Amino acid sequence: MVKVLEIIADKVGKDVANKLIQDGSVTVNGGVINQSDLELNVYDLVEFDDRKICYLGANYVLEENSYPQAAK
Repeated sequence: MVKVLEIIADKVGKDVANKLIQDGSVTVNGGVINQSDLELNVYDLVEFDDRKICYLGANYVLEENSYPQAAK
């Protein structure tokens, strides 16, 4: 299983991720979390700093507004 800290740290770094979690700035499925070792289930929605990341399992995550741009 993937922990919420790993998903956030991948985007902003481990130190910032820990601070966001400690400050109560992270929600999972709409509920504020304060434990960095919380394990995510498939389709859990992690939100922080106006970012939304959906955990899709097997190392796949989908972040809102992160779709690849079409080549010109």
